[in-house]
Amino acid sequence: MSLNHDLNGLEFISSIEHTIYPFYGVQFHPEKNIYEWIKGIKIPHGKNCSKVSQFFADFFVDEARKNLHKYESENEELESLIYNYPATYTGLNKSTFVQCYMFKKNV
Repeated sequence: MSLNHDLNGLEFISSIEHTIYPFYGVQFHPEKNIYEWIKGIKIPHGKNCSKVSQFFADFFVDEARKNLHKYESENEELESLIYNYPATYTGLNKSTFVQCYMFKKNV
């Protein structure tokens, strides 16, 4: 659906949609602009930018709600939540994200 260019000018696919199935993919976080405020990075926060970000987020959540898969139990669901892992503040490292989840690689 859309193409973009990296900092070196290399073209890449930034969003896709399947022609028959409800499958979408994006190379960006559509909801991120509303919540990220990083000095030195010009993330647009104007009214229209916020509306577009919220539209994308709402669209993806609405699509996800069409999935009828469920966990076998409430306990299995609770064990699967990202909140079980510590978030690491990475803002001082000039990361694109203010917080990241760091996982050790299993060998």
